[in-house]
Amino acid sequence: IDGTVDESMSEADKQMFTDVFRELVAIELVQLRLSPTDMNATELSSELLNERSEWQDSISDCCLVLGGVATFRLVCEGVQRDSSPQNLEASFMAMLTVARFLPAKENEMVPWLMKSICECPDVPQLRASMVMLVGNFSSWLNSNPSFITPLFSLLGAALAMPWLAKEAATSIMKICETCYQRDELPIAGLFEQLVMSRATASLDIETELLLTRGIVKAVSSSTKGPRAFSEALKTLTAAIIE
Repeated sequence: IDGTVDESMSEADKQMFTDVFRELVAIELVQLRLSPTDMNATELSSELLNERSEWQDSISDCCLVLGGVATFRLVCEGVQRDSSPQNLEASFMAMLTVARFLPAKENEMVPWLMKSICECPDVPQLRASMVMLVGNFSSWLNSNPSFITPLFSLLGAALAMPWLAKEAATSIMKICETCYQRDELPIAGLFEQLVMSRATASLDIETELLLTRGIVKAVSSSTKGPRAFSEALKTLTAAIIE
């Protein structure tokens, strides 16, 4: 696949080519669906993860041919027809890939997606896909900062779950590194969580470093300036030294 529909094709051939890839998106979403047992698990087998990764690669091919916006709409339409946790989770996993092909200012379907994320039922693998997805939309959040606060509530809760903390910290880092000039970014709250995690040893070193990296970027680049967070920095430094 070279990423384009050949302009020398007849209109009929172009339509047929497009229809094939539209159908492929529907097939990929079915293949990404987890069983009810896997939906409630906090860890998936390596074989299943590899299989899902291959289907996500196929989603990339569809984005190259149909375009990111068109592919994204197809996935969203599927969710609107079937909002079951299994279909939501499969769609979110597909969107992890589609997000790379979307313009940062897409405002037709992404706002609906972000509202859906905030209202999703608490099912382990659905929560995991939501947590990862939020980080992949960091550029969009930078253009639409009103969604940052409610989504950080989701990420903060996930950070307290040992099996999901690393994914939450990764998404927090991505958002901090992109949205660092947004006042909606809860920098003070992130400081508190990091200090608390150090006091209780609730995060492993890799997760803690991801969170620290995001906070440092946000503080050093904030429009308020680092001095606005001097007390929090002193508290964090003291916690690290101890």
